[in-house]
Formats: sequence, structure tokens, C-alpha cells
Amino acid sequence: MQYQNIKIVNMAPQIQGDAPNKITETQTVNVFSANGQCAHGGCPVKHSASQVLSYSELEPNYWPSWATSSCYRKFGIQWNIARLAENPHWCDQTCRQVFLDFTKCSKPELTSRSASDYCNSSTPEWYPVFDATLSGNTCTITVTQGSNTGKYSTTCGCTWGSYPCTCPGVNCSE
Repeated sequence: MQYQNIKIVNMAPQIQGDAPNKITETQTVNVFSANGQCAHGGCPVKHSASQVLSYSELEPNYWPSWATSSCYRKFGIQWNIARLAENPHWCDQTCRQVFLDFTKCSKPELTSRSASDYCNSSTPEWYPVFDATLSGNTCTITVTQGSNTGKYSTTCGCTWGSYPCTCPGVNCSE
């Protein structure tokens, strides 16, 4: 059976925020969809809050090469914490693209940045850990306390929120 909505819940752990303040607290995530209210600029989701997306808002007719079902849909999720990427001079918010199988409510599959439509290939990745539960026609995907930045632990910040930026530079705080 196919469910009709997904609800993204932000329960990501406390983590050190952007430079120069680097305050350790809960941070927002942004959810990006192909259509609807989260298509342009994403929808911010505060800690302990949620965002509901309908089946029609997600990228349609997409089947990753490993998919066992034709009902996969994708969306982007960004943890709003700035980190230096593999190119140590690139400061940006961490981002991942994920896939959901709409025939079952299960933990989303993560993709690499090279295969991403929602995250720049230079953007630092993060490693969200998800739980999934089905209630009625809604699959709830929770970003859990196990989420982390992996090797992207160096904080940075871009002045006036103008992400991305180059560090060191006039627009960067480290």
C-alpha cells in the first residue's frame, strides 16, 4: 500500500553552531522538495517540530539504479550548521539528498553528493540517522540524536548568511 504524505521531524542532537559564536544548541534543518511550499529555499524545521510533504511535492518518476520499486521519490535535507568541506576553503551548510520508497515506510536511503540534485557537489555532507513509523496515510521520518557531521567537524560562518563562502576571506569567520 502506498502512503500519501511524509512528515519530517527534527530531533537532531545539540551541536556547535556556526562561527564566530559557535554556541552548542539544537539547530534547525531545512527540507527541500521538487514542488510545493518547500521547492524554493526549503522549509525550516525547528528542533522538535515537523514539516509535512505530500507525495506530489517530491521528485516524481525517479528510480535510482538500486531501486526495487518504481515508487521512489527524493528530497533534500540540510542541517543548518556551517562546516568546512573536503575542499578546506569551502564553507557551507551541511546537506544530504535522500530517497523514500512510497510502497513502504522505512528509513530513507542516502545518496552521494555526486548524484545529488539538492546538494552542491562541494557542500559538506552530514550523516543523518533516521527512524520511520507509519500512521494512517503518513510516514513519519525522524532525524534522530544519532545524526552527526562525520569528518566535517570544523565550524565556519559566512557573513550575513551568504552561504557558501571561501575561507579565509572577507566573508568568512572561522
